Amino acid sequence: MRTFSRRDIPFAIITAWFVFVLPTKAQNGPQTSNPSASQSQQATVPTDLELAKEQRNPIADLIEVPIVSSFDFGIPAGNGFQYTLTVQPTIPFKVSSDWILVTKPTFSVLTSPESASGQGRTTGSSDLVTEFYFSPQKSTAVVWGLGPVIGIPTASTSLLGTGKWTLGPGLAILKQTEHWTFGVKVSHVWSFAGDKNRAEVSDTLLEPILAYSWGKGWTVGLDLASTHDSNAASNSRWVAPVEMSISKIVDFGGRPVSLSFGVIPYAVAPVGSPRVGLSFTVDPLFPKE
Repeated sequence: MRTFSRRDIPFAIITAWFVFVLPTKAQNGPQTSNPSASQSQQATVPTDLELAKEQRNPIADLIEVPIVSSFDFGIPAGNGFQYTLTVQPTIPFKVSSDWILVTKPTFSVLTSPESASGQGRTTGSSDLVTEFYFSPQKSTAVVWGLGPVIGIPTASTSLLGTGKWTLGPGLAILKQTEHWTFGVKVSHVWSFAGDKNRAEVSDTLLEPILAYSWGKGWTVGLDLASTHDSNAASNSRWVAPVEMSISKIVDFGGRPVSLSFGVIPYAVAPVGSPRVGLSFTVDPLFPKE
């Protein structure tokens, strides 16, 4: 009989969200056959432009399930090719009439050439990292969220994870105009438990966000999700990919879905890292009705 292991945790968590949370939120909407009520609901359905802007807001009150396929090239080891499939649902919860809690778990499955001689290609799952942002719901010019970032050592192999439990603060802040989104996400995590034989973790994420959205759900964006490893060698601490993307909101059977394509040159990266990447994202959206 197959036993439950720690690498099953992220799959269980994500499955639970899909099975219990999404249906519950969908059913919580008002049910009525009154034509005037139906018309009132239709009047509040967000436009493609509004959805495109919400989709670029990392702490929006919007359920979404982005599935990202990333192809990285130029890795010196193996054949120089790495593929990563990442799932990062965004699930907001109403805490009170003034606050929401936005949860963003991130989990990946990847196949990567191994730099160590003779090791060959490595395929498996990553650690599970979840961001939590408490965000006020008052209408203001600047939107912000603050909360913890937690990492769980769920990687299927030591080569694809830290082997450590991590914890630290995260902050997201942004401003949106009629068409523009300006913002930044920043966080820092430290290891506090885990494999004693693995290196300690002290990592910073700095992610400036810039996007322009226009009619019919089109958006172009610039995303610089840079990471800094304080414990790495001085010439290997920064990884700074620059993602230039274009996305479009389309309709699939009445469900709005964001389709995105991105090109990712690595402006700064340690020796052995990819030099350029491509990303394809399918992101089903679940706006309030």
